[in-house]
Amino acid sequence: MDSPPLVSVVVATYQHGAYIKDCLDSILSQRVDFPIEILVGEDGSADGTRELCIAYAKAHPERIDLILRDRSEVITINGDPTGRANVIDLYRRCRGKYIAVCEGDDKWTDPDKLALQVAALEADPALSAVVHHTELIDKEGRSLGRNFRDALPERLGMEEVLCDWSPFHLTSFVFRNMDFYRDVPAWVRRIGSFDMVMFALSAEQGPILGMQRTMSAYRRHVESYTSQESQKRASFEFLRVLTWLHLAAHFRGRWAHLLWPLMDLHYGRMVAQATRRVRLRYFLRLCSERPIAVMAMPTRYVRWALRAWRGA
Repeated sequence: MDSPPLVSVVVATYQHGAYIKDCLDSILSQRVDFPIEILVGEDGSADGTRELCIAYAKAHPERIDLILRDRSEVITINGDPTGRANVIDLYRRCRGKYIAVCEGDDKWTDPDKLALQVAALEADPALSAVVHHTELIDKEGRSLGRNFRDALPERLGMEEVLCDWSPFHLTSFVFRNMDFYRDVPAWVRRIGSFDMVMFALSAEQGPILGMQRTMSAYRRHVESYTSQESQKRASFEFLRVLTWLHLAAHFRGRWAHLLWPLMDLHYGRMVAQATRRVRLRYFLRLCSERPIAVMAMPTRYVRWALRAWRGA
């Protein structure tokens, strides 16, 4: 790993003992003629994931850089332990011109994935990233017969990226490295979706190419965060509002016409799911996160306060 890699592959893993081999094998099997580094962040698993990662790192020392973490470093967001500290640290370590991502329970399904995406980026300096279709699979790796998203535009800009749900899956995302990832601001440790922020940061830099090819698989777990319902839904919606609120501040007013309607949308969903006590607590947290926004747009925050109180 003495010479700088062209691509840094980020693998965040925790309790993925049944899946991490598939993930790492799919990365190691990529047919590329350029150097890559595989940054594996093992977050203190107790199911054999750590031991498997150590074995892979020993077998491929020239390609795998293993970072062993423990649970004392975990960032808790809205009461839930997350892998955010692990992910932030991995992005900070990336030396590549480009970054690709595959979490430990997912996998890439096409050995030419990286070569195709990097070739597109190298051929067109205006592109900020390249994505593709992602197949849905179950815990056992069986296809669910559909992709993560039914449609994928051939070009994505901020209008496609700043949306209700992620327009593509993280495993498909190969993007240009930037200074932001070497010194991530503190608010990233509190928001709901770092992925959505990353997509927006790339779209701000230039168009994202959508390849009409399925080259990765996202494993749907029954117990996954996105599959939990009532008790998590209000928290999810609140954290989306928080994500967009901080992104709006980061962009200094740019894209406000897209971000504020999104905040209103998720705020309304939060109101519909939460009790009055929770609604008011979330409203006060939003005020404390961005007090400047409260002063700049008092009418909007008064409206949010009334909705938190009334529940509509």
